[in-house]
Amino acid sequence: MHYYQVDQIKRVRIVSRSDGYYIQLVIDSERHISIQPTGKTIGSDVGLSAFYTDSQGWKVENPRHLRQSEKACDRLQRLVSKRKKGSNNRKKAVGLLGRLHLKVSRQGKDFAIKTALCVEKSKCDSFSLQKLACRNPKPCLPIRRRILRQRGRTAQAPQNTQKSGWT
Repeated sequence: MHYYQVDQIKRVRIVSRSDGYYIQLVIDSERHISIQPTGKTIGSDVGLSAFYTDSQGWKVENPRHLRQSEKACDRLQRLVSKRKKGSNNRKKAVGLLGRLHLKVSRQGKDFAIKTALCVEKSKCDSFSLQKLACRNPKPCLPIRRRILRQRGRTAQAPQNTQKSGWT
């Protein structure tokens, strides 16, 4: 707090997370960056196979933070479900599970910020993204049930759609 002047602080928030309380400060500051035009333009594609691919051939693979911690998450979820409701041991297990979820979300956010900074440091004048327009997405379950009823099938059929190959 001694770093900022009182007139610089615009808003203060107290935020509760699973690993404790945090104070968020909104600071009024001015940042001047001189940018020299380079004439470079980068086009990017965000996809399922790769997180990010640009026109210069730079490719970033999808992060697997959630996949890597699924086993630990399942173990902690079982630990919570085995504890008696209202007990201190359940509260401790819920705290552990919450901290694991917080860690995974922070890893994803950190990855996104670092990737964006790498793109920013590539010293290009303009940056364009691909517009994603998905055509004919798979309808949600209530719509699929209505379609099946119109075709004269039972409403339970969507549960077996993967087996029948209808998806």
